[in-house]
Amino acid sequence: MPIFDTRPVAIIGAGPSGLAAARNLDRQGVAWVGFDLAGDVGGL
Repeated sequence: MPIFDTRPVAIIGAGPSGLAAARNLDRQGVAWVGFDLAGDVGGL
């Protein structure tokens, strides 16, 4: 059984926390997909 799953991580919200999560996942080589109700990034 594999240790790591190959499915992307879902990030809900593209505000500061969501962007930080995406950046950290990228640095670790983990695939991710983001969703945001507003349709743009940055929040606030």
